[in-house]
Amino acid sequence: MTIERSLTARDLDFLPAADLVREIGEAKISPLEYIEHLFARIERLDPRIHAFTHLLREESLHSARLAAAALQSGRIFGPLHGIPVAIKDNIDVAGAPTTCQSRILAGRPVASHDAEVVARLREAGAIVIGKLALEEFAIGDQPPDSPWPATRNPWDLDRTPGGSSCGAGAAVAAGLVPIAVGTDTGGSIRNPAAQCGVVGLKPAYGYLPLAGIFPVAKSLDHAGVVTRTVGDNMLALRVLTGQPIRPQAQDIGGVRVGLVKHFYTSDFPSTPEVQAALEAAVETLRELGAVVVETNLAALQVFRECGWTILKAEAYAVHKHWLRERPEEYGAAARRLLLGGASVDANDYREAQRMRVRLRANLATAMEDIDILLTAVTPAPACQLNDPDAMEKSSDGSLRIPFNVTGNPALALPIGFTAAGLPLSMQLVGRPGEESTVYRVALAYEAATGWHQRRPECAAHNEPRP
Repeated sequence: MTIERSLTARDLDFLPAADLVREIGEAKISPLEYIEHLFARIERLDPRIHAFTHLLREESLHSARLAAAALQSGRIFGPLHGIPVAIKDNIDVAGAPTTCQSRILAGRPVASHDAEVVARLREAGAIVIGKLALEEFAIGDQPPDSPWPATRNPWDLDRTPGGSSCGAGAAVAAGLVPIAVGTDTGGSIRNPAAQCGVVGLKPAYGYLPLAGIFPVAKSLDHAGVVTRTVGDNMLALRVLTGQPIRPQAQDIGGVRVGLVKHFYTSDFPSTPEVQAALEAAVETLRELGAVVVETNLAALQVFRECGWTILKAEAYAVHKHWLRERPEEYGAAARRLLLGGASVDANDYREAQRMRVRLRANLATAMEDIDILLTAVTPAPACQLNDPDAMEKSSDGSLRIPFNVTGNPALALPIGFTAAGLPLSMQLVGRPGEESTVYRVALAYEAATGWHQRRPECAAHNEPRP
């Protein structure tokens, strides 16, 4: 079995996972040859992008051989038979280290068991090819003195890919893997998805299990999926939940969209290019039949203060023993943020949780006659790696953390590019448990615009830029 001549190497680099499933099932692509192709691509590109922290080459090739042999005997392991996936390095993968990209865990033994989300992917026939970079403990940054090099944005190698699931966004955007699993506590899936021009979903709180995932803040933590297309994202979530997730209708005529404009115009003003792209996206949705109305929620600052109080308190509880015994082993940003939790007393935490209840009620009331919310993901496109002021602004979770506080499903979706060729994105937010509605709107917009078909220059030409 060989890759059909009609499928070029460049086709394979960005072939959607859903198409790969079909091509593998019809014996047009060998799982083994495809995995070998990906590893060759990773070898060429990742020394400049640094999306991976650990590759499972031999294990992956062994699994691919088994998948290929099974196909020859007429057996299918599951809906992701032979499909490669990569996992953020705060999620356990049996036989691989879980470092959280911190010196604190650098000498930790390899994991003996898969996290539950990884086990579910394997049960569906997926092949785990490696672990992906992240910002330290999914709360800090990638310190310049870290043993791991900083991950770079495939659209501009001098820019950040966003955090904390930076490796997931970069690897998927560069065509190094079609599906990545990350985590999101204050926007850590949606930020890199937005900065790297791919699709990132944080499902409703509790929708995916957190067993085997190193915690940031347990009441805000979510697992989620990064892909290049909405269809692939839906496929991966369906596998991870074991539930049918498909839109009830193919069009969005009559769907009521609540535009949370004050988030990105007055609460946290976004750049003119971000605002213009959002206006254009709204107009496209109207042309597709959606009814768009402006919707007001509580002020963004209220959501931010509530979320960060909870996050800092819960994260400090996880790290306080290491902060006492080994503080010098943390990067400066992670240490500063984690130590901030020491100043959150029990009364502050309880009041934040009470505020959280009120904010959930505020959002639920706003969505009583609204099917989905639309707002910005980030206030600015990807910033220069060496520009701390810009990085603080573009990585600030203020526009994303409201939906960790409330637990609603939220998806980042490409909506265009800046004049400099950097991706822009919008955030679609559904009611808890209504991921299908989020996907319905996202699928319609993606099909009408095709932004997902554009490729980073360094990745499209199979070579890193000089």
